[in-house]
Amino acid sequence: MQSMPDNNNYSMLRMNNSERKQKQNAPKSLLGFAQECSEHQSLRDQVSKAKTPEEVISLAKQAGFFVTIEDLFEASRDLAASYWPWTGQSRNFRKKFFSRSLS
Repeated sequence: MQSMPDNNNYSMLRMNNSERKQKQNAPKSLLGFAQECSEHQSLRDQVSKAKTPEEVISLAKQAGFFVTIEDLFEASRDLAASYWPWTGQSRNFRKKFFSRSLS
């Protein structure tokens, strides 16, 4: 008897190949983007000036990384380098920074 796939696996099956690869690589891409930021002052400066998650996502894309807003939000508590826009800010600031994008 074949078991039903769990919701996460089922949603992965419904995606096309490109979407599936992007979703599978998203955390790796976020880590890669964070590493890229740590190595390049100009990128750190741009990220620190971002006013919205979309601006951070756009910078990641320009640098060749696929990052989703959801991945960025989930990792934002752990992304504590001084150049992330929410670093040193209150929890409410972080929630507001992401709230319009995640609604």
